[in-house]
Amino acid sequence: MSKRATSALQSSAAAQGNATPSEIHSTLLLFLEYGESRMDISKKLIAQLETTDITSTIMCLNVDQLERLMPMLAGNLTRLQLEIADVIRMDRLCREGGVSGLALVNTCLVGHAIPMPSGSNSNIHLRLLGNLLPGLLVLHMNAPVAAPFPVNLRQLRALLLRKSITQEVLDQVCQNCPQLRQLLVRNEEMPLTVLDFSEMWRCSQLRELQVPLMLRSAQTLCHLEHLEHLSLQRKQLWPRMDWLPIAKEIINAKRSELLALRFDGTWLSAPFDFSLLDLRFCTAMEELLLSNCKLNVRTRRPVLPLSCKRFCLTGCSLNQLFCYLEEADQLHLLELNDCPLLEECDDFLHQLLRQCKMKPMFGTVQLRFSHMPTLSRELISWGPRRREYNAEWLQVQESHEAEPTWKNTPGTISMTFGRPVNYAPDPEKWNDCPDTTPADLLKELGMD
Repeated sequence: MSKRATSALQSSAAAQGNATPSEIHSTLLLFLEYGESRMDISKKLIAQLETTDITSTIMCLNVDQLERLMPMLAGNLTRLQLEIADVIRMDRLCREGGVSGLALVNTCLVGHAIPMPSGSNSNIHLRLLGNLLPGLLVLHMNAPVAAPFPVNLRQLRALLLRKSITQEVLDQVCQNCPQLRQLLVRNEEMPLTVLDFSEMWRCSQLRELQVPLMLRSAQTLCHLEHLEHLSLQRKQLWPRMDWLPIAKEIINAKRSELLALRFDGTWLSAPFDFSLLDLRFCTAMEELLLSNCKLNVRTRRPVLPLSCKRFCLTGCSLNQLFCYLEEADQLHLLELNDCPLLEECDDFLHQLLRQCKMKPMFGTVQLRFSHMPTLSRELISWGPRRREYNAEWLQVQESHEAEPTWKNTPGTISMTFGRPVNYAPDPEKWNDCPDTTPADLLKELGMD
């Protein structure tokens, strides 16, 4: 190969950082004409082919070019992106290039921008995809999935179904994919269809699960002993309070394992009394992060559990805050971002300081806030000396960042589970020790 061709090839590859499909295609043709399969340029090219619709890039190649390219792809490609309608075409290109499949591909993204041929369904294409990619572990499906779900995808570790599915498909996924660690199920396109998850016990290895907010057999999800993250999502108006029994059932069943709860109320249809979730019984919970909620506490029941250490609100309106903190004696961090009704309180910091002094909180409470002018003015009025004096109980910091340090997914309730904290102290021991402090009690509970 001439020096000029080598230079052109290297220059073309160097410019592939944000290359368009046509630029990738041009580089591919240049490589097939001048390149050598062992050159470093082939690795750069493969990295680009892994991030584009590969079928449209190579479908115009002749047989000689395919015979050179496909073995190289089969020996190097680990990620594939293609349209569901192009699976049959991709299988033909592999055979014309002299390979039976792409055995090293472990991740595949399947789109639905191109309509499938008349009379065909996704099941045929998925089954063929399973044969084409025998080492597939992660499948992102942006296309509809029809029954029956292929058996040759049993090895999947992660399956993300971003289009609505039927009950039949869900049950077959549970039966045919027992090794799943991650599963995402969406149902926005069929909001009146409530899926039953009673077969989910078959996926006993699940670590991460996202399901529609409205579902049946929620109790089955609570028996997945390896589950670490569970999300309930609905990106449409939530159906009044019909979702509440489902969320409460899961929270109650996992109350000794629930470490963190994230709740976004973007699609709530009415103000919500958060005490109805009975979080006060969650003995392991350390974090509660709420966003875009209209909160209206109507009772005097404690909202936060004794074990809560971090409480965050962003874009929330609430009629009272201090009832949330009444039992949160381990609270260390309180974050407030753009909470309108709290702005109406001119002495919020003073009231919070008084509560910190009165309650047996263990360690200083840190308050971080942003986009709340009233709190900012009150903090300025304290002055440096008063801040230093109050720092024993309350440390206040104003953030000027445009966005909060955390962000919830709209319309989602997310739960994180961990080691159970499900035992209580020995009452006889505490009766024999009348001088026991709250800190001793927490230590006995395993919450120190």
